[in-house]
Amino acid sequence: MSRFSCVLLLAFGCTSAQAKIAVDTGSLQLLFSPHGDLVSVTACLPDCTMPEARSQLFSSYRGFISVNRNSDALFELQRRNGEHSIELIFTNLVSLESRRWRIPHHGYLIGLEVNRPQGLAMAADEALLPADSAGFAQWLESPRYVRVSQQDVAQFGLDEAMAPVDAGGKWVGYRNRFWTAMLRAEQDAQARARAEGPLAIAQWDLAGPHTSLARYTVYAGPVEWRTLQFAAPELEGMVYAGLWSPLQWLSRALSYLLSGIHGLVASWGLAIILLSLLVQVLMLPLNRYAERLQADVRDTEIRLAPHLREIRQSSRGAEQAERIMRLYREQRVHPLYSLKSMMGLLFLVPVFIAAFNMLAENPWLAGEAFLWISDLSQPDTVAQLPFSIPFLGSGVNLLPLLMTVLSIIAAWLQNRGVSDALARQRLGRRLWLMSLAFLLLFYTFPAGMVLYWTVNNASAVVTRVWKGWQGASQFA
Repeated sequence: MSRFSCVLLLAFGCTSAQAKIAVDTGSLQLLFSPHGDLVSVTACLPDCTMPEARSQLFSSYRGFISVNRNSDALFELQRRNGEHSIELIFTNLVSLESRRWRIPHHGYLIGLEVNRPQGLAMAADEALLPADSAGFAQWLESPRYVRVSQQDVAQFGLDEAMAPVDAGGKWVGYRNRFWTAMLRAEQDAQARARAEGPLAIAQWDLAGPHTSLARYTVYAGPVEWRTLQFAAPELEGMVYAGLWSPLQWLSRALSYLLSGIHGLVASWGLAIILLSLLVQVLMLPLNRYAERLQADVRDTEIRLAPHLREIRQSSRGAEQAERIMRLYREQRVHPLYSLKSMMGLLFLVPVFIAAFNMLAENPWLAGEAFLWISDLSQPDTVAQLPFSIPFLGSGVNLLPLLMTVLSIIAAWLQNRGVSDALARQRLGRRLWLMSLAFLLLFYTFPAGMVLYWTVNNASAVVTRVWKGWQGASQFA
């Protein structure tokens, strides 16, 4: 049966399941009911015709977008194919209600016009939910409600019921990590988000306006900032929404770099490796400055260690504090000298945060394989344990373990040049604890993010080995 032939058979007993109308475009696959409801949308990136395309289904038990209606009587369908869009017009033959849908040949922005509006709902089912995850990855993967205006972006959990909000000219919807469905009423409207329930994972209800005609705009597509910017500039704020504005710009710059590198090497895994190395080259002056500050603190600790040890062994309380302060004055050391090592991090941490968020929210990494990694957007699980470890789950993830080993080697190489035993012990303990903390943080994170940091650690090992070899050569 052809796509629209069932419409001609409605009057002769065709069932609603048979009468659904399908429309396929380059970016979307849509299914409409005979009453003009949008039953489901499958959004694709970059194109639905490509076998390797990433996709997301938006649907629910009532449909993706269901319009309240006065009558269940027969609807007549008209289709108009334009140069830029497809237009479907559903008209109720009894009440003369109509729903006019405009679907672009390319893109994710859908238009809806309803006369005699009674309100509508936009809902999603379990397809919005991610695969089971553990640890910090649960926070990364969790779907949430979103409100977007010209001024800000607000996000909150699906289990949070809230009072009605003004939705006129603003976007309301929901998202998961890589995909979003957003709805904007072009006239005054009130919207309410329902708390997560058994029938719909997420649902927005919009009351009908006090007019004879209502217009809505729907975006169903990827959370990809260039795509969102093209669709509606204010939606661009959904990307890196939790970051301070300068960090958002830095994340976009890194996204440009990654895309540019991928255009040259055609492998997202290799592009991440090259991006990590390129960022280190660009950050080399700041890295050297940070290392110099850390070396100054380390040298100060080594110089003070014997004196502090003697003071702590021979005095207590106020006398000890007074002698330590006197030592600082004699050695011309500020009591907070150890904070100097943190100054270098003020330059390095923003880049790390930006790269972290850019790789976490990059939909192009979904489903991309690299070496033994089957999906760069998920942990690189190579085996399953017969039991689950609290917070870490049951997967054996190889890349975080490799990252930690490299971190420990780099720490050992750095610590090897410290001559004072006590200072070496203190520094070693600090570096071991930092390596363990990063293992717990990264263990359940997506492989693309861990790969970036693993390359960073591998580069640190190579750099310290090279410096050690140069020093040995000079000594010889």
